[in-house]
Amino acid sequence: DGNALSTGVQYAFGVVFVAPQGIPWENTWYLDVAGHVATFQGLDLLRFADLRIGASFPGLSLLASPLPYNDPKVSLTLSATVFVEGAFLLLVVPEVFYFSGIQDVLCAPFSNFSAHPGGDACEISSDAALCPSGRCIRLSPAVVASGSGDFSSAVWLQSSMPYDFTLRVQNPQTCTACTPNWRLTLQAQGVQLSSEIQGFALVAGVAQLSVSPTHQLGGA
Repeated sequence: DGNALSTGVQYAFGVVFVAPQGIPWENTWYLDVAGHVATFQGLDLLRFADLRIGASFPGLSLLASPLPYNDPKVSLTLSATVFVEGAFLLLVVPEVFYFSGIQDVLCAPFSNFSAHPGGDACEISSDAALCPSGRCIRLSPAVVASGSGDFSSAVWLQSSMPYDFTLRVQNPQTCTACTPNWRLTLQAQGVQLSSEIQGFALVAGVAQLSVSPTHQLGGA
Protein backbone atom coordinates (compact mmCIF):
# COMPACT_ATOMS: atom_id res chain seq x y z
CA ASP A 1 0.00 0.00 0.00
CA GLY A 2 1.01 3.67 0.11
CA ASN A 3 2.57 3.32 3.60
CA ALA A 4 4.94 0.49 2.70
CA LEU A 5 8.70 0.94 2.65
CA SER A 6 10.64 -1.20 0.21
CA THR A 7 13.87 -3.06 1.02
CA GLY A 8 17.02 -1.59 -0.52
CA VAL A 9 15.44 1.77 -1.31
CA GLN A 10 17.03 4.87 0.19
CA TYR A 11 14.58 7.33 1.71
CA ALA A 12 15.31 10.90 2.74
CA PHE A 13 13.42 13.56 4.63
CA GLY A 14 14.30 16.78 6.39
CA VAL A 15 13.36 18.53 9.61
CA VAL A 16 13.74 22.12 10.73
CA PHE A 17 14.57 22.78 14.39
CA VAL A 18 16.03 25.43 16.63
CA ALA A 19 19.02 24.48 18.81
CA PRO A 20 18.20 24.85 22.52
CA GLN A 21 19.57 27.68 24.57
CA GLY A 22 22.51 26.61 26.68
CA ILE A 23 24.96 23.84 25.89
CA PRO A 24 23.61 21.36 23.29
CA TRP A 25 25.44 18.40 24.81
CA GLU A 26 22.89 15.74 23.81
CA ASN A 27 22.63 15.25 20.07
CA THR A 28 21.46 11.64 19.73
CA TRP A 29 18.67 11.02 17.22
CA TYR A 30 16.10 8.20 17.27
CA LEU A 31 14.25 6.77 14.28
CA ASP A 32 11.25 4.49 14.82
CA VAL A 33 9.93 2.56 11.83
CA ALA A 34 7.10 0.19 12.60
CA GLY A 35 8.44 -0.44 16.09
CA HIS A 36 12.05 -0.86 14.98
CA VAL A 37 14.17 1.85 16.64
CA ALA A 38 17.59 3.01 15.50
CA THR A 39 19.81 5.61 17.15
CA PHE A 40 22.56 7.69 15.60
CA GLN A 41 24.66 10.70 16.54
CA GLY A 42 23.98 14.04 14.89
CA LEU A 43 26.59 16.53 13.79
CA ASP A 44 28.47 18.48 16.43
CA LEU A 45 26.41 21.49 17.38
CA LEU A 46 29.12 23.07 19.50
CA ARG A 47 32.62 23.55 18.13
CA PHE A 48 35.27 26.21 17.74
CA ALA A 49 34.44 27.76 14.38
CA ASP A 50 37.62 29.86 14.27
CA LEU A 51 40.55 29.43 16.63
CA ARG A 52 44.00 30.98 16.26
CA ILE A 53 46.88 32.49 18.23
CA GLY A 54 49.44 35.14 17.32
CA ALA A 55 52.60 36.42 19.03
CA SER A 56 53.42 39.99 19.97
CA PHE A 57 57.15 39.11 19.98
CA PRO A 58 58.26 35.78 18.42
CA GLY A 59 62.00 36.14 19.01
CA LEU A 60 64.12 33.89 21.19
CA SER A 61 66.29 35.42 23.90
CA LEU A 62 69.76 36.59 22.87
CA LEU A 63 70.85 36.59 26.53
CA ALA A 64 70.42 34.10 29.34
CA SER A 65 68.48 36.68 31.33
CA PRO A 66 66.11 38.38 31.21
CA LEU A 67 63.97 36.37 28.85
CA PRO A 68 61.87 38.44 26.43
CA TYR A 69 58.19 38.93 27.19
CA ASN A 70 55.63 37.77 24.67
CA ASP A 71 51.92 38.62 24.79
CA PRO A 72 50.15 36.03 22.61
CA LYS A 73 46.61 36.86 21.55
CA VAL A 74 44.06 34.04 21.32
CA SER A 75 41.05 34.62 19.04
CA LEU A 76 38.01 32.36 18.75
CA THR A 77 34.39 32.06 17.70
CA LEU A 78 31.86 29.38 18.62
CA SER A 79 29.41 27.63 16.31
CA ALA A 80 26.63 27.67 18.94
CA THR A 81 25.61 29.98 21.75
CA VAL A 82 26.84 29.02 25.22
CA PHE A 83 24.49 30.33 27.90
CA VAL A 84 25.19 28.43 31.12
CA GLU A 85 26.49 28.97 34.62
CA GLY A 86 30.08 28.18 35.49
CA ALA A 87 31.55 28.09 31.99
CA PHE A 88 35.30 28.68 31.68
CA LEU A 89 38.17 28.29 29.23
CA LEU A 90 41.36 26.38 29.95
CA LEU A 91 44.44 27.22 27.88
CA VAL A 92 47.37 24.76 27.92
CA VAL A 93 50.66 26.65 27.53
CA PRO A 94 53.44 24.76 25.66
CA GLU A 95 56.42 23.74 27.77
CA VAL A 96 58.89 25.92 25.87
CA PHE A 97 57.37 29.08 27.38
CA TYR A 98 58.02 30.29 30.92
CA PHE A 99 55.69 31.54 33.59
CA SER A 100 56.22 31.14 37.31
CA GLY A 101 53.20 32.58 39.04
CA ILE A 102 50.17 34.74 38.71
CA GLN A 103 52.31 37.87 38.99
CA ASP A 104 54.00 36.88 35.73
CA VAL A 105 50.79 36.05 33.88
CA LEU A 106 48.96 39.14 32.77
CA CYS A 107 45.61 38.61 31.08
CA ALA A 108 44.07 41.50 29.23
CA PRO A 109 40.28 41.91 29.48
CA PHE A 110 38.26 39.69 27.22
CA SER A 111 36.95 41.30 24.05
CA ASN A 112 33.15 41.08 23.83
CA PHE A 113 32.89 38.52 26.61
CA SER A 114 31.05 40.81 28.99
CA ALA A 115 30.64 44.33 30.23
CA HIS A 116 30.89 43.31 33.85
CA PRO A 117 32.60 46.05 35.89
CA GLY A 118 34.53 43.47 37.91
CA GLY A 119 36.29 42.17 34.82
CA ASP A 120 37.15 38.60 33.93
CA ALA A 121 39.19 36.20 36.04
CA CYS A 122 42.53 34.83 34.89
CA GLU A 123 44.59 32.44 37.00
CA ILE A 124 46.97 29.52 36.76
CA SER A 125 44.93 26.35 37.22
CA SER A 126 45.80 24.22 40.25
CA ASP A 127 43.32 21.48 39.31
CA ALA A 128 45.42 18.41 38.42
CA ALA A 129 42.38 16.61 36.98
CA LEU A 130 41.74 19.38 34.48
CA CYS A 131 45.39 20.20 33.85
CA PRO A 132 47.79 17.27 34.39
CA SER A 133 50.70 19.24 32.92
CA GLY A 134 50.32 22.02 35.51
CA ARG A 135 50.78 24.55 32.70
CA CYS A 136 47.22 25.76 32.24
CA ILE A 137 45.64 29.17 32.52
CA ARG A 138 42.01 29.21 33.56
CA LEU A 139 40.00 32.02 32.01
CA SER A 140 36.60 32.68 33.54
CA PRO A 141 34.46 35.24 31.73
CA ALA A 142 32.54 37.50 34.06
CA VAL A 143 28.87 36.64 34.47
CA VAL A 144 26.17 38.54 32.69
CA ALA A 145 25.53 41.68 34.69
CA SER A 146 21.75 41.56 34.44
CA GLY A 147 19.02 39.11 33.60
CA SER A 148 16.19 37.13 35.02
CA GLY A 149 15.25 33.53 35.63
CA ASP A 150 17.61 30.60 35.90
CA PHE A 151 20.24 32.25 33.68
CA SER A 152 20.51 35.52 35.62
CA SER A 153 24.14 34.76 36.53
CA ALA A 154 25.10 32.73 33.47
CA VAL A 155 28.07 33.12 31.18
CA TRP A 156 26.83 34.04 27.74
CA LEU A 157 29.07 33.39 24.73
CA GLN A 158 27.22 34.11 21.52
CA SER A 159 27.41 32.11 18.33
CA SER A 160 29.68 33.59 15.62
CA MET A 161 30.75 36.46 17.91
CA PRO A 162 34.54 37.05 17.76
CA TYR A 163 36.23 36.78 21.16
CA ASP A 164 39.87 37.28 22.07
CA PHE A 165 42.13 37.55 25.09
CA THR A 166 45.82 38.19 25.70
CA LEU A 167 48.19 36.60 28.19
CA ARG A 168 51.87 37.12 29.01
CA VAL A 169 54.61 34.50 28.84
CA GLN A 170 58.39 34.62 28.38
CA ASN A 171 60.10 33.16 25.32
CA PRO A 172 62.95 30.68 25.83
CA GLN A 173 66.60 31.21 24.93
CA THR A 174 66.68 28.07 22.79
CA CYS A 175 63.97 26.00 21.18
CA THR A 176 64.09 22.62 19.43
CA ALA A 177 60.39 22.58 18.47
CA CYS A 178 59.97 26.18 17.48
CA THR A 179 56.35 26.09 16.37
CA PRO A 180 54.69 24.61 19.48
CA ASN A 181 50.95 24.04 19.44
CA TRP A 182 48.58 25.25 22.15
CA ARG A 183 45.31 23.70 23.35
CA LEU A 184 42.09 25.41 24.38
CA THR A 185 39.21 23.72 26.25
CA LEU A 186 35.74 25.06 26.96
CA GLN A 187 34.33 23.49 30.13
CA ALA A 188 30.68 23.91 31.15
CA GLN A 189 28.19 21.71 32.99
CA GLY A 190 30.15 18.53 32.38
CA VAL A 191 30.59 19.30 28.68
CA GLN A 192 34.17 19.58 27.46
CA LEU A 193 35.05 21.01 24.07
CA SER A 194 38.77 20.86 23.32
CA SER A 195 40.77 21.87 20.27
CA GLU A 196 44.43 22.22 19.35
CA ILE A 197 45.66 25.63 18.16
CA GLN A 198 48.31 25.88 15.47
CA GLY A 199 51.20 27.68 17.16
CA PHE A 200 53.27 30.57 15.89
CA ALA A 201 56.91 30.17 14.90
CA LEU A 202 59.62 31.30 17.32
CA VAL A 203 62.46 33.05 15.51
CA ALA A 204 66.01 32.20 16.53
CA GLY A 205 67.93 34.62 14.30
CA VAL A 206 67.79 38.15 13.02
CA ALA A 207 66.24 38.13 9.55
CA GLN A 208 67.34 41.63 8.61
CA LEU A 209 69.21 44.47 10.35
CA SER A 210 69.96 47.87 8.91
CA VAL A 211 71.32 51.06 10.46
CA SER A 212 71.09 54.46 8.81
CA PRO A 213 71.95 57.93 10.18
CA THR A 214 69.33 60.61 10.63
CA HIS A 215 71.72 63.15 9.05
CA GLN A 216 75.25 63.32 7.65
CA LEU A 217 78.16 64.99 9.45
CA GLY A 218 80.93 66.81 7.53
CA GLY A 219 81.72 66.40 3.87
CA ALA A 220 80.70 68.55 0.95
